[in-house]
Amino acid sequence: MRGSRRQQIGNAGESHVKGAFEELGWGVATNPDSDLGTDLFAMARDERLFDLGLVVGVQVKSGESWFREPAFDSDGKLLGWWFRDDDREHIDSWLRHGLPHLVVLHDLDTRTSYWEHIREDVVQSTGKGAKVLIPIHQTLDDAHRNSLLEVAATLRPLQTWEGSAWTGAASLAPRDLLRHALVAPRLVAPHPNTGRSRPLKPEQAVALLAQARLREFQEFAKTFDEVPTLEDAVSSPDWSWRFAGVFGNRLIAGNLDELRLMMDDAPTSAALVATTVVVASGLLEEGQADDALSLLEAVRARDDAEPVDNAWLAVQFARACVEVGRVQEARRVAYDVQQIRQTHAQDVTATAIAGVAATLLFDTAAWGDEDLAGLITGMDNAVAWWRTQTVSRGLVAMANRTYKNWSHDTSIIFGGEEKVNNQLAAASLTASHLGDNGDWRHLASIRSRASLVRLTRYADVDVISQLLGSLRLAGDQENLKLAIKRIRGDGPAAAITETAVDLDLEISTRTTGRTNLTLLQYGGDLLDVETAESALLWLLRTFKDPSAFGARTTPSYDLTTRLLDTIASVIPASSSTAQRLVVDHLATLEAQEDQAVATSWTRVVDALPASIWTPEVVAAIGGRAEDHHWSLRFPLLGLMSKYDSSVKDRLVQEACDGSSEALSALGRAQELSTEVAASLIAGRVSLVDQQIREAHGGQFGFGGPDHGRTLAVLNIWHPGVADWEPLFRLLEDPMVVGDHKRGALRVLTASVDHLSSDVRQRLISIATAVADQQSPAHFSLMGGSRDSTGAATELAGALGALDDHATAHRLLTLLAGDKDRRRWAARIAGRRGSSEDVGLLVSLLLDPHPAVRGAAAAQLADIVATERGNSLAIDGLRFCLRDPGVVVPASIAATLEHLSTQNEHTNEVLIELSSHPSAQVRGSAVRALERNYAGEEL
Repeated sequence: MRGSRRQQIGNAGESHVKGAFEELGWGVATNPDSDLGTDLFAMARDERLFDLGLVVGVQVKSGESWFREPAFDSDGKLLGWWFRDDDREHIDSWLRHGLPHLVVLHDLDTRTSYWEHIREDVVQSTGKGAKVLIPIHQTLDDAHRNSLLEVAATLRPLQTWEGSAWTGAASLAPRDLLRHALVAPRLVAPHPNTGRSRPLKPEQAVALLAQARLREFQEFAKTFDEVPTLEDAVSSPDWSWRFAGVFGNRLIAGNLDELRLMMDDAPTSAALVATTVVVASGLLEEGQADDALSLLEAVRARDDAEPVDNAWLAVQFARACVEVGRVQEARRVAYDVQQIRQTHAQDVTATAIAGVAATLLFDTAAWGDEDLAGLITGMDNAVAWWRTQTVSRGLVAMANRTYKNWSHDTSIIFGGEEKVNNQLAAASLTASHLGDNGDWRHLASIRSRASLVRLTRYADVDVISQLLGSLRLAGDQENLKLAIKRIRGDGPAAAITETAVDLDLEISTRTTGRTNLTLLQYGGDLLDVETAESALLWLLRTFKDPSAFGARTTPSYDLTTRLLDTIASVIPASSSTAQRLVVDHLATLEAQEDQAVATSWTRVVDALPASIWTPEVVAAIGGRAEDHHWSLRFPLLGLMSKYDSSVKDRLVQEACDGSSEALSALGRAQELSTEVAASLIAGRVSLVDQQIREAHGGQFGFGGPDHGRTLAVLNIWHPGVADWEPLFRLLEDPMVVGDHKRGALRVLTASVDHLSSDVRQRLISIATAVADQQSPAHFSLMGGSRDSTGAATELAGALGALDDHATAHRLLTLLAGDKDRRRWAARIAGRRGSSEDVGLLVSLLLDPHPAVRGAAAAQLADIVATERGNSLAIDGLRFCLRDPGVVVPASIAATLEHLSTQNEHTNEVLIELSSHPSAQVRGSAVRALERNYAGEEL
């Protein structure tokens, strides 16, 4: 007997192809008895050999005869080989088959198998028959594993999710229930309108909790004996119910310890994975990325999770890796997660997990390498849609609540829930469970802000601190900055102190690195001494060697300037020992030629207390002043000029040459010689005239030197060489915006007693006219309107140009305006100081804006200190001490610091302010007390 050569070639080809699939880890079954066009059935498995429930039919053709019809491109490059089916019988059968089919051409000489998935778009008609190009680049090997998995998943039937809000997912396997309850709870939890006809299962209870529907859980417990209360569930002998109870406690109290213990006796791999994800995501929410990584690494090392659960662990692991700077490792893991979309397309949590992985790859890609199509495709999944619905319900509820407050509706809805918080909490929780760090951050921030806007300055310090902490942990730098500035000024400022106490800069992450610095930069004044010193030492170490912090947090901002600005903010609250370390660093500072960095160093210099600048320290630091950019050079020269006349002479010369920076560094204008003052006045006149011309040309600058104010100061202190006309033109010109007038008007008001009668008479008409001007509708790019009405009214009052009726009229106009105008009203009332004015100032202590309250408090402090007030003024000043922000006490302390005399009432106020949480307030109060006691000794 002799065997068939053709059969031998066919068998050899099938064996090689079977072996190639087996090398991929796939299971292969031959089809010898019923081969009608399908030689093999290949059963897909993932790289960990988990069966995926996917089968591919394979038709094998081997031998050189199948390679006799090559196809080439226009350049003669081989594209592949044509497979022909003369009557289309096989091709049509494969197209209709319930399984996807491959045609494999096997080259016996090279032992290489080439394949193509038979589908409509690759089949070309030849008339009666058809042909398919088998491409040379598609080989049966590990390099094409993902492509083969995509083929295997091609015809798997997909779930239809329309209507699932009511029905849920009826066909979930028990092992998948907990994952769905935590990521897509609407598929597991009963709909709110289905009633309570049947008792809850534990997974349904978890889903209710994930939707923040605790009240409904409690109602089920009241209705059915077999449903435990949340308190009883914690001690249930059933692990699933115990998990529900502990999970509920985690949501209410924030404790993760009990959940960690649940991992030890998890009954299944799926239960262990779900518990691990809940704990790890909770740790990441708390900024504990290192602990989350350790936990995830340990559970992943077991390698016994089902494919979707394994991808779930992997995407949380990638999330944690990004947080600690292991970005490339995170990208590799996220890339591998992508295949779960093909292999488990029917699992809505699998496609959502793949979507999160796609988002991570986009967010961590190098500039220009982002896969926008992959991002948009990945984000477009059912779980994301459902979460958006939840967010929408929360935002609609917030809009309704805002409108109700605006309309002064005091009606009460009995049995209503806190929809805003609950819906946003549910959305942020499921985003975190899924591993979507970006969406979790966004939603956690919205939730915190939605709570903050409802609270007043007298709110509980712990509550405000918790919400500030939430913004910090969510990495929302801009909104954290706004919140700190608001709470610092308006109160309760103590919440900032409390928030900073638990700050651990060593474990800063990609999410929290920037917001940790933001908390210190904008709240540094309120740190307690221990926290401030610890922070300052860390900042100095990190500034000297930022590599570890940079590698861990991968900052997208300029770290050098950010660290310096934060150092400047923390200095006032730090101990003198820590401040001297900053001085030591300044003494060895290399040349700073970059303007941004030099400007930040200037902030550091300005933040250091005056007491630290001894002649020796100034000489050590100023020795290299000339090497720095002018933004740092001039402040250092200004310090040196106090002890070195040659440096002062050099600054004078530069100021005469037109340098505004040199003039600012010189400080006190009254110490200048007449000749120098004349030269400087001439320079300022030119700049003021230019400013007027620019105003008429429609140019309105912002920031920079205030030329009008400088000219006013020089004219006041050097009347012999003064040039008032340019200043008068600036002030009376309606085209010049208020930003360019207010500084000069305030200086003139403060120095009204130093003005000659001629100047006073001229200013009376100008101030009165400016106060009545309808200014052009210009608005400052730095915020606020460009309005000089208040400053002009104050000057007119100081000059005696307004009678009681005119003053009252203008006060009412100012009081009806914005916060800036109300501040001017307070200043005008304080300058007059009558009993009626004191009453007005006391009423302004209840103004909603801290700047207005601060202005009123400052005027009351002045009235009490100069003994112009009555008992109401004294009581009002004491009342100010109850203000929970910084603006009001800082205004009082600054006012009293600059007064030459105090009395028993102001001394009592200063003593109390000397222990204020704000270093700024303490410093001003202590300096005022020291000067007062020194005066008594004299």
